[in-house]
Amino acid sequence: MKYRALIVEDVADIAETVIETLESLGHDYLWVQSQEEARQPITEGGFSYVLMDLSIPLKTGRTLDRIEYGVNLAKEIHQSPAMHNVPIIVITARGEETDRIRGLDTG
Repeated sequence: MKYRALIVEDVADIAETVIETLESLGHDYLWVQSQEEARQPITEGGFSYVLMDLSIPLKTGRTLDRIEYGVNLAKEIHQSPAMHNVPIIVITARGEETDRIRGLDTG
């Protein structure tokens, strides 16, 4: 079975590290950088899992990232018929306990 990940990460250096790891595992991937950019792939589905940062911008190219955008996106993923049972793995460079708890609460 070939695994395919949806990567939702707006920081290129972090995304590159994640991509290198996935490539070493032989997994396919699609990298998006915002909530807006993730919507079409979520509708289409075809992913084995999602790796996402909760602190993402609403639109690509915007510098304002907010945890709420990632939380909203996770809810969209869970509600999408094409992604309903796809696991979400939250990745974060922030070490705050509240961020970890929000990630767990998001599902």
